[in-house]
Amino acid sequence: MVQAFTQDAVSRIVGLSRRQLDYWDHTGVISPSIAPFEGRGLQPLYSFRDLIKLKVGAEMRRRHIRPSRIKLTIERLEERGFDDPFVSVRFLVEPDGSEVLYVDPSVKAPMSARDVDQLAEPIN
Repeated sequence: MVQAFTQDAVSRIVGLSRRQLDYWDHTGVISPSIAPFEGRGLQPLYSFRDLIKLKVGAEMRRRHIRPSRIKLTIERLEERGFDDPFVSVRFLVEPDGSEVLYVDPSVKAPMSARDVDQLAEPIN
């Protein structure tokens, strides 16, 4: 049995408003995978994996990362070969939100999510 979550439940769990969820779906940031929005009276349904992705995205949003940048991060990591990067990759966000980093499991080092092949070096 597949567990499905309504938009109201997802909103409470991940801390995003229904309006934000609609916007993210409409712009392709993160969309419901079980049942997409198909018009009035039909609710979109989200999977547990969708919840994980949305929880990561919501945390990035709270750290002032724009939805367009979240989408770009997902796309670039998928191009690099990561399946479902918001589920399978560990992320770090600079305190001021200026940079999103991910930990590449193959090199076990922080990498820039903007330039996915760029190793992030601390500046001392």
